[in-house]
Amino acid sequence: MLHAGLRRIVAALRPGGWLIVGHGKLGGTPAEDALTRLKTLAYGGTLIDDAAACQLLHKAGLTSVRTVPTPAGAAAITIGQNPA
Repeated sequence: MLHAGLRRIVAALRPGGWLIVGHGKLGGTPAEDALTRLKTLAYGGTLIDDAAACQLLHKAGLTSVRTVPTPAGAAAITIGQNPA
């Protein structure tokens, strides 16, 4: 379902437009990762890490894909640009 929705969003983007995907931060301490997993279960969503988010956006046809720095305690953010 995530992949089908993402394809629709990318199709709706203007050329040169950016897609921003928020996701949990993984790769911290075991306690931090456990809390991220718990939040995903409690609030809903798909548990993905930075690499999976980048791969997802690349497969959807976006370019300039990267995860941007966020403050401690904030969700991770991965961005990608629709080719012009």
